[in-house]
Amino acid sequence: KVVLPFYQENSILDILLAKIRKHFSYPLVVATSLNPKDNLIQHICESHQVVCFRGDEHNVLKRFVDCANRFEFTTVIRICADNPFLDMDFMQEIIDAHLTSKADYTSFCTSEQLPVIKTHYGVFCELVELKALKQVLNNTSEQLYLEHVTNYIYTHPELFKLNLLPIPPFLEEVKMRLTLDSLEDWEILKLLYADCVKRDPDFTTATVIDLLKKDGYKLKIMQQQIEKYSK
Repeated sequence: KVVLPFYQENSILDILLAKIRKHFSYPLVVATSLNPKDNLIQHICESHQVVCFRGDEHNVLKRFVDCANRFEFTTVIRICADNPFLDMDFMQEIIDAHLTSKADYTSFCTSEQLPVIKTHYGVFCELVELKALKQVLNNTSEQLYLEHVTNYIYTHPELFKLNLLPIPPFLEEVKMRLTLDSLEDWEILKLLYADCVKRDPDFTTATVIDLLKKDGYKLKIMQQQIEKYSK
């Protein structure tokens, strides 16, 4: 899903790599699996001159730890490659907050204290210390935690120092879903992305919400998908 043409001839991975490179100068690595079906991901990375790390397909946590060890990273900004609406301003806020907090994990949370990685927003990254990921590997072999890299950390606040920032209230004005799991998601997000770029090539999340407020059809589909893929 991240390698198919999403906007014009560009895939979601193309869009994300270009956007991140435009706004940040941090080392950028795409961590994918050794499965041959992911060879196209590596090809796209090479076309952007971005490093592609190949690792364990099912133990995603180990893949992240191995990747961080390989490049001697001590802190990881984790981005889901199927989030075309990733917001660079929110990413900068997370980075700034993490640098001053000495936390193990930094991201945003909803007004109900739900970490945004558990929501359907699809505009946030998360920042985590490698030592925390290694601790998870040592503490558990439960598949849930090996597949969902940071889940163990934010569900065990007694073991880790969490820094969860409150999301801006305007994000909760509409029930939007900008994450991608299904064909229905793909079709709606593809249309929405084109609408946003038409409005402003450098659109923000506020632009997305403004457009969605005027589009009952897309919101209805999103609501159906939120119920179908409740996290």
